[in-house]
Amino acid sequence: MGTQIFAEEGAGGGELFTRLFEKDGVGTEMAVDGSSTAVDFDISPPTGKAVILDSLHFVLQGVNFTPNKFGGLSELTNGIALQLLEGTTIIVDFANAFRIKKNADFSLFSEGNIQSFGGGADDMLKATFDFQLSGRLLRIKSTEIARIKIQDDLTPVGLSRFECMARGYLIPL
Repeated sequence: MGTQIFAEEGAGGGELFTRLFEKDGVGTEMAVDGSSTAVDFDISPPTGKAVILDSLHFVLQGVNFTPNKFGGLSELTNGIALQLLEGTTIIVDFANAFRIKKNADFSLFSEGNIQSFGGGADDMLKATFDFQLSGRLLRIKSTEIARIKIQDDLTPVGLSRFECMARGYLIPL
């Protein structure tokens, strides 16, 4: 498509961009039921600007986490999709159709930057996807959307919190 999705390392220096992925611009809690209809959580830069994204920070909180569960839930059927879109067209599927279905899957994208805390009654998992480690940063234009697509029911007991924060900086287009 000719869209440049990665910025050169060190291209930055703009206004700080820190934003939680949101559903319809209001809700940031991704522990929702997306089993019958997928639920989308998006971020995009303001009009006339691009965001140079350097990292995504996921946090899951709940009970009874193990590597083969998603939070404290059973392994997901459809999984979590990470995408970059322009309008309704998917420009990049970050995992080439691989979906995050269990806690251990976060380690495939986190370059070892994953932490787990707790012990049954109150567990937390924190995973950081750091684009800088690949030597490239993700560039998102004001006409594009970074999306996390929830395609399973994440509402049962076992997952009380699931959010993702994007970090980077804004630059003029």
